[in-house]
Amino acid sequence: MKIVVALVLLFVGSMVGIYYASNYVMGGVESGLPGGGNNLYADYHDGNMFADFFSGTGSSAGSVTTGATASASMGEVSSNPFIE
Repeated sequence: MKIVVALVLLFVGSMVGIYYASNYVMGGVESGLPGGGNNLYADYHDGNMFADFFSGTGSSAGSVTTGATASASMGEVSSNPFIE
């Protein structure tokens, strides 16, 4: 009986974890869309590390070197060497 209860709790806990993790990821994707998407996951926009990284405005945004001399930070479309 203990094993059955443990398995049920493990299953329910993993489903809850997957639900909230996927909402967090989708919130980061949606907040990176032009205009912030349709705000279905707006509760997950603020402080989202995915949006922070891809927008290039946060502390986790790094510098990307694209070629010998071109350097751009994440999120800067105008610095794309392929659209010069």
